[in-house]
Parts: sequence; C-alpha cells; structure tokens
Amino acid sequence: MISIQEYKGSKSVKTLIQKLFESRQVAHNVHLQTKSYALHKALNSYYEDILELIDSYIETYQGQYGIVTGYEKIEITPLSEDKIEGYLKDCAEIFAMARDSMKDSDSHLKNIMDEIIAVVYRTLYKVRFLK
Repeated sequence: MISIQEYKGSKSVKTLIQKLFESRQVAHNVHLQTKSYALHKALNSYYEDILELIDSYIETYQGQYGIVTGYEKIEITPLSEDKIEGYLKDCAEIFAMARDSMKDSDSHLKNIMDEIIAVVYRTLYKVRFLK
C-alpha cells in the first residue's frame, strides 16, 4: 500500500490515482469482512461514492493534460477493521497534500479533490460515531 512517506517522495498524479483506487479496494475488502453492520454500510457508501469521483478526477485531468499511463500493480495489504480508521485518516492526509500541491489555476481539479476528501471524512464520521 502507498504510505504517506511514499506519496511525499513521489507526489505524481499516477501515484495519487493509484492511492485513490487502493482506498476504494481496501474499503471494499474490509466491507466484505466486517461483522459490524454500521461499518459494512459506511464502507459500502465509501467505495460506491469514491469511484465516481475518481473517474471524474482522472477524466478531467486527462482532458487537460493527456492520458496517464504506466500504472504499477496496486498491492493491497489485508487490513483488519480495527485499522480502517487510521487508514482513512492517512488517505485524507495524502489527498489533502495532493490538493495543496496543485496549481492555483487547476481549481476544477482541486474542487474534485475537495469532494474526495469530504467522502473520506464523511466515512470517518460514520466509522467513529455510528456503531
């Protein structure tokens, strides 16, 4: 999985896209393994909502800058449900770093990234408080 340190070292759009897809798959994996109905529903919302936003971000980016190629295989380390809160916090931090590193003229991409970050925090709310 892509860590905060790895993202800081790379900061490429390809690494960001891979982290976005990784987050979707991690959420889906934990969703399928949990025995908590609340966590099951929270992660279901995440992986459904995030996919549309990932698509929107990539299509917008590629429309402006060209096709992103050369994706690497995404390694998903099995994650237990007690680690999902920390994982989502790390995702929010990485996605915020990505947004903050974008050019001011790319406000349209920043807006999509803000929506992505909002989905992460909305999910964190559900994970933390809706047991």
